[in-house]
Amino acid sequence: MGISAHSRRARARTGMRRFGVVAGLALLTLAFLVPSSSASGVTADVSGVWIPYPSPDGSQYALFASADLKTLTVNWMGAPGPHGGLVGSFQGTLTAGNTYTGAMHVTEGATVVDGTMTWVINSLDEHSSFPEIDVTYSGSNGTGGDFKLQAFLLPARVVPGTRPAVQTQFSCPAGQTGCSATLEGFGEPNASNASVATVAAHRTLVGALHFVVRGGNSEKIRLYLNAAGRRLLAKRGTLKVKVMIVVSKGAGLPRTISEGSVVFHRT
Repeated sequence: MGISAHSRRARARTGMRRFGVVAGLALLTLAFLVPSSSASGVTADVSGVWIPYPSPDGSQYALFASADLKTLTVNWMGAPGPHGGLVGSFQGTLTAGNTYTGAMHVTEGATVVDGTMTWVINSLDEHSSFPEIDVTYSGSNGTGGDFKLQAFLLPARVVPGTRPAVQTQFSCPAGQTGCSATLEGFGEPNASNASVATVAAHRTLVGALHFVVRGGNSEKIRLYLNAAGRRLLAKRGTLKVKVMIVVSKGAGLPRTISEGSVVFHRT
């Protein structure tokens, strides 16, 4: 197992202003990105994990763009600490070549705030950097503000070939001395009607890779199935793998990120 050839290095940029939804309430976390081949002003698939910059606080934003890029769904939670119970969501539609607008919904305990948000994809240039996202919001309680996000982790995908592998892309923000993390894959049981507890109890570690990325750089990380994973794939014909990232070094970065699941097929 190892890390693939270096990807193009992403300039880590962006600035973020923290914002409150209610007195002392901060909205936190969002999504992820695959850049298109166009300049700023053209829609990109921003699905993935994004973080506030230049002041990451442990929060993460999960973005999910539709296949036609016409809608964007975002889910987030408060950063660890006093607002760890905050939960937010956004559902928007494409209103311009690079802008999504729609409704937000935020809860923290008994507090509920609705409102509107606008997400603007900026600085889209796949030859030099990933986009920034500029976010503005207006709450039903009269609050409002803006902040910036930076791409952190791209969605995991299966890499075709004779050696089964899963690949993601990890960006270490500028200003960090370096980021280290472990990419892990867990094979899940085949039973579609299994309970969550049963699935978790019967997961098999099918690969783990520790890696280091320097601050201000972005690297493609490739994890190959271990012997246990290859045996399961050979036996079943298909293998569903839950992909996790556990960050061990990086100031203010999320510590555990779920990348969902990918499916391997026997060739």
